[in-house]
Amino acid sequence: MRFAKGLVLVTVLLGLALSKVRAADRTQKRDLPKSKGHYVLVLPEGYDAKKTYEVMLALHGSGDTADNFARCWTSWMGKRDMILAVPEGIDNRMWQDGDLERITETLEDVLKNYPGDAKRVLLTGHSAGCFMGFQLIALKPDLFSGFGGTAAGLILERRGLKEKDYEAAAAKVSVYYGVGKTDPNHQLFKPTVDILEKCKFNYKAEDPDGVGHTITDAEVKNMLAFWDSTADRVGQQRLVEAKKLLDAKSWAAAEKALNEMSSGRGASAAEAKTLLENLRKDLGAKLDAAKALPGPDAIAALKKFQTEYPGTSVADEAGKAAEDIEKDPKTAEVAAQRKADAWLAEAQGAFQKAADLEKAQKFGPAMDQYAFVAKTYYNTPLKKQSENALARLKADNKVTGAVAQAEAERAFKRAEMMLKNQMVVEAKALYEEIASKYSGTEIGNQAKEKAASLR
Repeated sequence: MRFAKGLVLVTVLLGLALSKVRAADRTQKRDLPKSKGHYVLVLPEGYDAKKTYEVMLALHGSGDTADNFARCWTSWMGKRDMILAVPEGIDNRMWQDGDLERITETLEDVLKNYPGDAKRVLLTGHSAGCFMGFQLIALKPDLFSGFGGTAAGLILERRGLKEKDYEAAAAKVSVYYGVGKTDPNHQLFKPTVDILEKCKFNYKAEDPDGVGHTITDAEVKNMLAFWDSTADRVGQQRLVEAKKLLDAKSWAAAEKALNEMSSGRGASAAEAKTLLENLRKDLGAKLDAAKALPGPDAIAALKKFQTEYPGTSVADEAGKAAEDIEKDPKTAEVAAQRKADAWLAEAQGAFQKAADLEKAQKFGPAMDQYAFVAKTYYNTPLKKQSENALARLKADNKVTGAVAQAEAERAFKRAEMMLKNQMVVEAKALYEEIASKYSGTEIGNQAKEKAASLR
C-alpha cells in the first residue's frame, strides 16, 4: 500500500475584514448566488487574514445538514490551522448533479475571499458525501490535493466515469479511505481498494473492527495524520519551483510562493520560511541602504528599487519614502543621516557576528556572514573589511576543506530527504552532482553509489 503525494483537507473560511477574528465570529453561513444555495464557513482559532491556510471542503452524508457536519468537523479539527467549508446538498439526501456547481462555487468563494492555499485543498466526504467525493476527484482533479472518504466507496460508471478518469486523477489526488467492518457499505471496501490500486493512487485504506456507519475519532485522527505524513512531499516539489523563481529573480512571485508554503507542514515549510525571511531581510537591507543615501541619491535609489523589485512587500514602502524626501528634503536629510548612522552600527554588528563565528571555527557560516556583510552593507567601510576576511579564509586550505565537507554533507542530506519523499529523479540528479563535485572524497563516493542504485 502506498502513501499519498499530498492531501489537503477542504476547509472553507469565514468572511471577515478583520485581521484577527473573535471566537464568536469564526463560523458563518455564506450564500451561493449562482447555485442558489449556501455553505457553512469555519475559520481556525487565531485566524489572521495575513496568513495562508490549508482548506478542507467537507461533504455531509444523506439526511445530514451543513450546520451539523460543520459542528462535527470543528470539534475534530481542534486548534488545527485550517479553513473549513461545508456546502449543503440540494435535498439533504443523495448529492445530485446540480450539487456540482454548488460545491465548486463554495470552493471558489473561499479562495476568492479568504487566504486559502489553492494547492493545499482536501476534499472529505462521509457516506453519500464519500460517493460524491470519489466522483468529484475524477471530474475536477485539478481542484484537490487529496480526498478523505468514509462509510461508502468508489463505484465506476456513475456520471459516466471510467477507470481512465480515475487513472488521470491518481496523478494529482491522494486518497485516505475508511469503512468500518460492521458498516453495511463494507461490501464496497475491497472493490474500492482494488480500483485505487489498479489506478495507481497514492492512498491509505483501513476497515476498523467494530465500526458501523459512522466516522470515529480514530478515523479522523488517521486521516489528518495521513495528510501530515504526505504534506512534505508536495512541499518539496513546490520548494523546487520557488527556488527556480528566486534564481530567475522573479522576486514578487518567489515571495508569494514562499509565503504560501511557510504556513505548511514538514521540512519543506521550515526551509520555505527561512528562504522567505532571508529574502525579506535582503530586500529590507537594500531598502535601508537606499534610504540612508543623501536626498537626491536616495530618491534615485528608491525609484530604482521599485523598478527592480515590483510587487514585493517593500516596493510600496520604497515609493512612499521617495515621495516623502521629495516633499521635505531638509527633514529627510536629517532623517537620512540618522539612518546612515544606524546603518553603520548595524553593519558593524553584522561584521562582529562573522568574526565571532570565525573565532568559534564555524568557518562555513562565518564565510556566509562575511559575504552577506559585503553584499548588504556595500556603502560602508565594512564591505572592504568583509571582502578581505573572505579572501583570507579562502586562501586557507584547512578552512576551505572544512567548508567543502560541510557543504557536501548538507547537499547529501537534501538528497536523502528527496528520496524519502519519493522524489527519485530529483534525488538521483543531486547525488550525481555531489559525486561529480566532490569526486574522490568519501561523501562523493557514497553519492556515486546512491546514484547508481537508482538507475
